[in-house]
Amino acid sequence: MTDRFREVGDSILDALLEYSPEWANELGDHRFADRLSDYSVDATRQRAATLTDALSALDEIDDTMLPPADHVDLEMLRSRVSADLWRSTELRPHTWDPLEHLPRDALHVLLTRDVLPVEERLRALAARCGAVPGFLETARSCLDGGPGMPRPHVETAITQARGVVAMLRGEADASSNSTRRCAGWSTRHGTPPWRR
Repeated sequence: MTDRFREVGDSILDALLEYSPEWANELGDHRFADRLSDYSVDATRQRAATLTDALSALDEIDDTMLPPADHVDLEMLRSRVSADLWRSTELRPHTWDPLEHLPRDALHVLLTRDVLPVEERLRALAARCGAVPGFLETARSCLDGGPGMPRPHVETAITQARGVVAMLRGEADASSNSTRRCAGWSTRHGTPPWRR
């Protein structure tokens, strides 16, 4: 039963991380570092279906057959999937909260933390920045079709959006300088010691 749980759990966790690349980055999984979360109608519907299937798969696991550590993991995963499903289908913040659609965290992690080698971070950052116009178009569609946006959320989103622009202007220059320094090292000395 433990092997079955771990197989199901890994599959569910992979799906959760793929649906939320920003969360994946926070957890140290950078496979999706070049993507932004997709809140389009089709993606939201697919996410809800995946979460429903995941919850069913977890419910099929006989938790009485699991060792205590796996039992705890099962309950934690079940709680996360249940919460994500409720958030996606009932709370639906992507339809009324503009803060859900700010790419600040997705960009910030790539600008300020050494989560990947500089060249990979810059490629991922460029891909995420390239996805921002479509991401914001989806945001507009979601928010226009939603129940309305609370004024404090809108005001906070405006302030944070200005911060994102300032961050991009300042941090992108710093990252570019890091890349030039790294390229300079490679030209003069070969592969940098931290890459060997």
